Amino acid sequence: MGRGAAGRRLLLWLLFLCFCTVGTVYLPLISDKLPVLGRITYFQALLAIAALLGIGTLLRVAGSSERSVARTICRIITAYLLFEVLVVIPVAVWIGTANVKLILATMGVRVSWFLFPVMLTVCADDRTRRFAGTALAIAAIGLVVWGVYLAATGGGGYYMELGALRYRILGGGASILVAWPFALAVSGAVSRRTTVAFLLVAITGLMLINHRSDLIALAVAGAVCLAMSGQIRRVLPAIVPIALGALVIAAIWGRQLGSAFGYTMSHLFDIGSGNGADRMMRWRLAWNYIQSHPFNDYVWSWRYYSVNLPLVYQPHNFALEIAGQEGVAGVLFYGSVLWTALRSAWSWGRRDAEARALIGWLIAYIGFSLMNANHYLPSNMPILVGAVAALVSRVDWLRRGDGGSPETEVLTEAHA
Repeated sequence: MGRGAAGRRLLLWLLFLCFCTVGTVYLPLISDKLPVLGRITYFQALLAIAALLGIGTLLRVAGSSERSVARTICRIITAYLLFEVLVVIPVAVWIGTANVKLILATMGVRVSWFLFPVMLTVCADDRTRRFAGTALAIAAIGLVVWGVYLAATGGGGYYMELGALRYRILGGGASILVAWPFALAVSGAVSRRTTVAFLLVAITGLMLINHRSDLIALAVAGAVCLAMSGQIRRVLPAIVPIALGALVIAAIWGRQLGSAFGYTMSHLFDIGSGNGADRMMRWRLAWNYIQSHPFNDYVWSWRYYSVNLPLVYQPHNFALEIAGQEGVAGVLFYGSVLWTALRSAWSWGRRDAEARALIGWLIAYIGFSLMNANHYLPSNMPILVGAVAALVSRVDWLRRGDGGSPETEVLTEAHA
């Protein structure tokens, strides 16, 4: 594989990363149009470039004769994209429930999987892979620094939600970025000094985002990483000074902190009132609708539920959202991709820190998404695709054991 090909794809990943980071603090970016082309959004432009750069690699890896995890997932993605193009879009146009522009705009997030072969190329080169991971950590740190600035200057704060006063500086998508330095720290993939810094970034990010689901998702991911790595003795010394510092801050600003984070901590596992009860109601309605419409697609009916709700939004659940959006076909696709990636990587989690960090990051993404409506946002979906691609590429590299992965050979032959 040439350096030029890897460099072009790395540049595309960095552009996606900038889009995802800025999109978490400036939501209009998701729907903003390019100043010259008019009707095309920034996300659609990036996705078009990803398709042009990635479709050849996708087909080459899918058609490779050598077995690899990358080949399996590329074949699943190819079948999924063909289904979207040959079945979902024609049926939507035939039914006529919406115009073609709206149909394609809704479908755009699904074909973010064209970014998968792009990330395979990036991760096939050791230097570009490490640069991509470093850029992701820098993006998370920059986002947290921006959140601290907003908090210090009064640029964010309290808001009302279902009659309760809540406190939040950064949006929910920030959780996905913050989870990366956290996964690196608890997996033992960085030095001791960097571990302390990354844990501090993660804890600060959790406070700025102030999601109950964040605490739960990162706790589960952290427990998995620590159990796999046996790094409890290594991480504990980093946690102790941070915990002591938190106690000092709590003693000084106890009343203010109680006001800001009181709802989150007091309702951490509460599903019987407030926001928790609302989620449970939406989950039940979504499940009932999915049972009666298992083969429905959202672009055909534009419905999540069998009833109209005062506040119409997604079920706030990764699995139910996919089932409601894409029916059985979507469940089979995502189930196959995630199962293949995690099953192939699980045995390497105890032996390789990078694979362990990627597993933790993916678990954090899924855990957070199981309690929020963030999966189909253009600023979040590319992160999942990149995480899966990086994990798969790392597993294939480890399986070979000689510094090259099966998909690397396919890419090398293609660019020779």
